[in-house]
This record gives sequence, C-alpha cells and structure tokens, in this order.
Amino acid sequence: MAAYSEKPGFGFPTGPDAETLAYLKAKGWAPAFSHKDVRGDEHAFAFTVAKATQMDVLRTIREELERAQAAGEPFDAFRRRVTPRLIELGWWGEGEVEDPKAGGAKRPGQLGSPRRLKTIFEANIRTAHAAGQWARIERTKDVLPYLVYELGPSERHRPEHASKKGLLLPVDSPFWRAWMPPNGWGCKCRVRQVSAAEARRRGWDVSAEPDVPMRQWTNDRRGETIDVPVGIDPGWANNPGLTRRRNLDALTVDKLAAAPADLARAAIADMVAHPRFADWLDRPDGWFPVARLPDEVAAAIGARTPVAVLSPDTMAKQKGELPGRPGHPELTLEEYRTLPFLGGDPQEVIRNAERTVVVIRRDGALYLAAVKADAEGNAVFVSSFRRTNARDVDRERDRGRVIWKEGRAVGTSRSPT
Repeated sequence: MAAYSEKPGFGFPTGPDAETLAYLKAKGWAPAFSHKDVRGDEHAFAFTVAKATQMDVLRTIREELERAQAAGEPFDAFRRRVTPRLIELGWWGEGEVEDPKAGGAKRPGQLGSPRRLKTIFEANIRTAHAAGQWARIERTKDVLPYLVYELGPSERHRPEHASKKGLLLPVDSPFWRAWMPPNGWGCKCRVRQVSAAEARRRGWDVSAEPDVPMRQWTNDRRGETIDVPVGIDPGWANNPGLTRRRNLDALTVDKLAAAPADLARAAIADMVAHPRFADWLDRPDGWFPVARLPDEVAAAIGARTPVAVLSPDTMAKQKGELPGRPGHPELTLEEYRTLPFLGGDPQEVIRNAERTVVVIRRDGALYLAAVKADAEGNAVFVSSFRRTNARDVDRERDRGRVIWKEGRAVGTSRSPT
C-alpha cells in the first residue's frame, strides 16, 4: 500500500450548512444533571447540556448554537453573545442544581464558564457536522464508495485514533457505525470520502475489516453496564447520522403504531412488497417495519409498540457476515416478504424465559421468527428468521408456553387486533 498522506489544516466549513443546521433544529430536549443521564445515541435527537436542567437555559444555549451554525460563526462570536444571557439567567460560575437522581436535592457543580462553553460548542457543532456529512455520504456513496480515516490538528492524539490513520473502508462497513468521528471529548478526527479512481491513483488498498475490541463501562447514573469500543469515550460510540436516521425510522414506527391495526398491517404489507424492500435487504439502512404484532404479544415481550422492525444488525447475522454465526443466507426475497404475517396471521406465538418466537405457515412451509423488545420497550426487533419444521416447533413448545394461537391470545376470549 502506498504511503498515506492527508491535506494539512482543518476548520469547520464557513457559511450555512443546511444538513448540519437541520440536525440541530430537529433535536428534542433532554434536561440533565449529568451527561451520563442521557444515552449516547439519544444525543442525536435530544439537545442536552449537563447541569442545565432549566428549559430557559437549554433554549438559550441552543438558540445561540443554531445562530452560530446558520451564520458560519466561530466559537468566539457564540461565546460573546451567549455569556451575558446565561449570566442574566443565573447559569454561570459555581452553583447548585437539582439532581433528579437524588430526589431533587441540590448539589454543587460548575455551571457556565468559558471552558464549558467551548466544550459545549465543539461537541455540538462537531457532531452536527458529522451528521450532515453522513447525509451527503449516503447520497454520493455510489460514486464515492470509500471513507478514509484522518487525524485532526490536535497536538496529541489518542493512540487508538492514531492507529486508524489512513484506514480505507467502504461507506457501508460496520466499522463506521461506532467509529465515525468525533470519537470522544475534544476529538478532532475526521473522515474523507474518496472514489475508487482516487484510491487507485494514490495506490491505496482497501483495508481489511478491523477488529473492534470492546471494554465494559459502568454508568453509575443510569445503573447499567455497557460495552464501549476501546479508544472511544463512553457516549460517543455512535454515528450521529445513522442515529438520527434511526430516530426518523422511529417516527415512522410511531405513526404505524398509532394507526388502526388493520390499516397498519396493510401499509406494512405494501412497504414490504415494494422494490425498496429488496434494495434495503441488499444494503440495510436504518430500520424497516415488517410486522404489526397483536397487542397481547407486544405486551408479553414488554414492548410499548406493536410494530416489529428489521435492523442492519439482524441482517448482518442473517447473511452470515458475523464471525462464528452461519446465519441464514439461503432465504429469498419472497420468503422475507412473509414477515408481515408475523402480525397478521401468525400460526402461534411461543414464549420462554429467553425469547419469544412466532410461527408462520405460508404455502405449506413453516418459518420461525424471534422477536424481542429493546431495554426500554420502545422498539421491537425481529432478531432472527429462518425456515423450520414441525419437530422444531414441538421443541419450542416444550421449552416455553404458547401465548397466541388461532387468531387470539391463549386463555382469553379477546378478539385479535
């Protein structure tokens, strides 16, 4: 591989950036005592500042960030405008803030300061630029199919970041789901999109898919332990552009969940029958709704929504792209198009202590799909899908309990929904 070189110097683009500004404007609100109170992926659709639990403070900071972005202004202009407004609101220097995790008791903490403002500005603007850049990457990946990892102008770089310099991978590589810069507080790394012709001209070879070693990190505020890629700060292991799209996908799921069950099922059947579903299976991108489950089934798995989706992670497993998992690459498009029957006409639903499986019979063939809710119950994923047989279904019954059969919840007289 030829020696990699990159252009020196870097700064945020000047002038308004429509995609970046749209990312900032589309966010909701998440007042929080600590940055640990908000999950990393939630930052893509909720605006938050640690110790800013008052909406007027959050709104002021956000307004000035959006103003700076729209005008292409540097940090100093943002600081000069926002500082007197925050002082007037009493959010400056050392102060006491109510901590919801401590029953509303007030705790001392650093409110506004020049250093905090710089951290707030850079973290929000850099992630917004990353989301805007990802939107452009997705639009142009057919002609610019690769991303190269580049280091920013920092005097010192984290060793794990420095080791990624010159890494050249396809846009659709799973590596970019976590390692899309910025990858931590103060990280100035970036990616550049390149064409196959440029890569050939420079003598660059596509890199082997890198291992992503993980470490465990315990969030003492949320009481949870999660896996974080080594070299990425907790809360930064996500691609803001992809996470934003998942939020838009969630809005689609919410609309389907709010619709009458028969209309939602008809809409999902149309979506799965459309050629876009075939394209999505080939290159999974965000969530794809595939079934409207019966209400009783959704409740049994702890879900607040009855709409089940396929995700890129599930499809990576299905296609056998993950080490040590053979998957089910033999399944055809037409077989995936039976998934809406998970909700509309499941033969039965079996639940045990570990999982919930749905049995579908179509055209004389049996299929088994596992469904699960996320930790908060806000999403339902089809985690696996395969052909099966009567003996396999019998084994599933032996391990669990049938909770739905012949169009109704077992043990109730309720009509199916």
